[in-house]
Amino acid sequence: MVSFNLSTLILCLAALTTAKSSSKSRRQALSPNEFSLTLSSAVYGAFPVTALPSGDPPSGLYLVFDKPVGAIGTPTYLNGTYLNFDLGNSSAWGIYLSDVGQVDGLVVNVIAFPGRNSGTPGFQVGSDGNGGGGIGPPYTSPDQEFFACNQTIDGVEYLALNWGNFNENGSNPAGCVAAGLRTVDDIVSSKK
Repeated sequence: MVSFNLSTLILCLAALTTAKSSSKSRRQALSPNEFSLTLSSAVYGAFPVTALPSGDPPSGLYLVFDKPVGAIGTPTYLNGTYLNFDLGNSSAWGIYLSDVGQVDGLVVNVIAFPGRNSGTPGFQVGSDGNGGGGIGPPYTSPDQEFFACNQTIDGVEYLALNWGNFNENGSNPAGCVAAGLRTVDDIVSSKK
């Protein structure tokens, strides 16, 4: 039993070392105007946001929270007030927030579509709209929020980014928790 525990410890340390060096090299690959986004939630902690293509060729990107230790997420940047993802090719992918109005408990997927200045304008980096740091979406109602919701995408279960409203009683919609988006640098600086 001691050898099993020692073996497990050695494997875990090796995985953490590899993930840390991998994360560091991926972090350096971001251009000066790019950043990575993470989920900010009391329930789930901080997971990087990864753009997951849907369709072949991709017609849209779901935004899911990647759980591996050391993952940095998909590079993101602000183009004016449009929040874009950089997939390493010539076109940008802009986040689109559906207008959920004031419908209690309604949540919809946050999806990115191709094209520079596509998506929803009005994003801000450094203000989440609630007096904190992070990414501020263009609110049209005080009950709107980002949510992390369990959902199946192309037959696989993910924790995905959604946009919507709290229930009438102020609780989270079914299968979701209130979430914020923060930059990796913002998360790191808040822990110092």
